[in-house]
Amino acid sequence: MIMSKLSECEKGYINREINFVGSQMWVNPLFHWSKQRFHEYIHAYELKRNPVSEILGFSGECLCGAFAHPGEKALVRIVDPGAAERLDALECRVRAAGHNWGWEDGPPAGAVQFKKEKRNGQQFMPFCMGCTKVA
Repeated sequence: MIMSKLSECEKGYINREINFVGSQMWVNPLFHWSKQRFHEYIHAYELKRNPVSEILGFSGECLCGAFAHPGEKALVRIVDPGAAERLDALECRVRAAGHNWGWEDGPPAGAVQFKKEKRNGQQFMPFCMGCTKVA
């Protein structure tokens, strides 16, 4: 078992089984499972998938929009109209602040792109699994 002790300021996804952030302990019991094993387990025990992930195609815990694609906000609206309204309001605020792209758009040509900051070479995002984990 690999364990990580992080300060409050260390953020991002840590590719480990157990992570500590202050008094919080984040445990991923399926960390070493491949996607195939995960799907075989669901099938073998006839487990029902989360209807949110069935509709969205991802878990939907954070809705950070980092990899949002056209049509994604319409799916969010089906699952949680209130969350979609909040995204609409945030998008309006962002556009009013001078950013001319929205939730499902990529940045315009020539926009300054910032790289993710890493501390100690790792990131910790407890709910994010698909962005950086290599199975």
